[in-house]
Amino acid sequence: MATNNNKISNSTTEIDNIRNFEFHMEEFKQLKAEIILHQNMRFQIETFAATAVFVTTSYLFSNEQTFEAVSVKFIWWLPTLITITAFSISAMISQGMTIAGCYIKKIECLYGMDGQGWENYLHPEGMRRKGVRSIIISKIFFWTFLAATSMSIAFTMTFLR
Repeated sequence: MATNNNKISNSTTEIDNIRNFEFHMEEFKQLKAEIILHQNMRFQIETFAATAVFVTTSYLFSNEQTFEAVSVKFIWWLPTLITITAFSISAMISQGMTIAGCYIKKIECLYGMDGQGWENYLHPEGMRRKGVRSIIISKIFFWTFLAATSMSIAFTMTFLR
């Protein structure tokens, strides 16, 4: 009788393990898809920010006489505001991707796949790899260039003219 109880207990444990595995695999797939979606969203935000800053600045320069009055000179800071807003949204998306990546790593560790997932590539040891470093440097350059350019134009047109 004890043998039957052990068999029932073992089969219940196996069923629970299978359910847990299926649950974690589904979570894993959903998070991977979400991360890809967020990567695309970040790219779209960067494209939107650069385009919006360029179009807004072009419009302001083409209608420069309209914005000569002191009361409307601060409209020149609109491209900077666009840049700051887009950067903030992009940073929030990146934070969400980092949290999802940590959870994926936890799932991988749970099933003995520690160190084999993509997010390990982003950890400090992996940061030495040229691909990751160049992506980070290009992101920093992009946002710094966009902010510095829009701020210098705004400062010049607001205070030095």
